[in-house]
Amino acid sequence: MKTGWRATGLGLLAAAGVAACGGDSSGSNEPAADPNRPLTFRAYIQSSQALATGTAGGAAAAPLTAADVAEIGQRSRDWAVATLAPPGQQLNFNAVTVPPLYFALTHAVGSAARGDTLVALRAQVGQPSNTNVEAGLMQGVSRSVIGAPDAVLSGQFMNAISMADHPGTLQPLALQPLTAVAVASDPQLRLSIHDSVSRRWSWPQVQAFNGTFADHSGQRSNVSMLRVSGPVLQRATAEYGAVGLPLADGTWLIKITPETSMTAWGAAGLATALAELAVTVAAQPAAAAQAAATGAMVLPASNAFAAAGLDDRRGMALAMDKVNANLQGMGSGGSFLEAPAGTASLGLAVDGMTYSASQRARFEFSPSNVFGPGYGYGGGSTNVSGSFGLFPPPCPSVTADLRPSYLVLMHAHGSVLLLARLATFEGPSCE
Repeated sequence: MKTGWRATGLGLLAAAGVAACGGDSSGSNEPAADPNRPLTFRAYIQSSQALATGTAGGAAAAPLTAADVAEIGQRSRDWAVATLAPPGQQLNFNAVTVPPLYFALTHAVGSAARGDTLVALRAQVGQPSNTNVEAGLMQGVSRSVIGAPDAVLSGQFMNAISMADHPGTLQPLALQPLTAVAVASDPQLRLSIHDSVSRRWSWPQVQAFNGTFADHSGQRSNVSMLRVSGPVLQRATAEYGAVGLPLADGTWLIKITPETSMTAWGAAGLATALAELAVTVAAQPAAAAQAAATGAMVLPASNAFAAAGLDDRRGMALAMDKVNANLQGMGSGGSFLEAPAGTASLGLAVDGMTYSASQRARFEFSPSNVFGPGYGYGGGSTNVSGSFGLFPPPCPSVTADLRPSYLVLMHAHGSVLLLARLATFEGPSCE
């Protein structure tokens, strides 16, 4: 049985870049705000040092150690697996999750939390060993911070959520004061953090066709599919098969198809596959595909993916308690967290792959909070049969072109940027 990657392609996918939304590009490398001095949100915005820390023009971040890389990959994969392959559940619907958004939220909450509120968070989600790992887990996130101009905040907290010590992590970072009208309409809002990710790639070559999809129960359907041709690396084991495409930014798009059902394969099977593929990707030189022939990856032509994991609020119940939340790390107490479920989407079409996700965290003042100073600041899809006769029409192909699979966007250092479950797709039944 083959267990190594087999190179069958040449070149890289075309990348269309990351969506941007404001931010400063002065490129200043001056230090950020004094972490020991409280200041207003307006004052932090006015500091050119603070603005420069979140842009590509800032000083280069310290290189990651081998231990950092291993921890980033492991933490990212562990959360992604727990989200899309939870034990005891039937994994028979389509879903997508974006780990960097989750880690961006836990970092922001951890930067604000103190006392029992911080202890509760760490007990559930743990804590990265250092700030390099925290930054690596958030790579690719765009952040917009909106706040009441006169809200008093600590420089340490603002530097933390701006990733001042790791310039370039947030692409971009935008700091915006609330208008007087907005303050009047929501006088208790101190700070709102909006994190998002949005990316698009064009396929090197693609063919749309109708193929045979066999679901977890073995039922076969005629489904719209894409045959993406390009530089393909393949891995085959007794447990799963994998097909990977290198992308222009150094990441990999990999389809993983278990040999058994997703539910039977479970979290252990997925975790093992991701760990093995991370090692292979890290050891795979870019030049390895240069002498290989073009191969193909078959994908569904679909956008029917439900968001998963962006409602994970483990360890945050106390932070969200209006009375007992201790968020004094912001510089003063009296606030609590509002963090509604985020959204995510994935589209696979003839013109390329797109995905986007976003979430918000709001820090509101609560007059009843015991740590406060006593004042505020002014869907999966369903298979549809196309025939109700005794004999369904023949399938487009005798063997299945596509079976339930996982689709992972993997960073070169092995962390998961996106993980999707491809479990069921619409199409008329066939035999």
